[in-house]
Amino acid sequence: DNVIPQSSETSDVPQKVQTHVFEVAMSCGGCSGAVERALKAKGVEQYTTDLKTQKVTVTTGKPLAEVEEIIKKTGKECKYIESVDGSAAPEVTATA
Repeated sequence: DNVIPQSSETSDVPQKVQTHVFEVAMSCGGCSGAVERALKAKGVEQYTTDLKTQKVTVTTGKPLAEVEEIIKKTGKECKYIESVDGSAAPEVTATA
């Protein structure tokens, strides 16, 4: 239903989709729900919240600072952890 109009200003420079990971202080389902509602309201469609690890993962073309501000406006303590390029899966370098 929501159609985002293409503007000539953004067509020259495609937005790079990235995955941003944040540590967010969430103590219950209401906390994670507040973060999810805020992200959705600002047009972010791909995100996951994990109460157990206190992490929010967001995949979007929006700038990192904007995503962080959206989460902080929920009143939750938010700390940026990392960004992963959305064009390739991150390499796993775990040792047993």
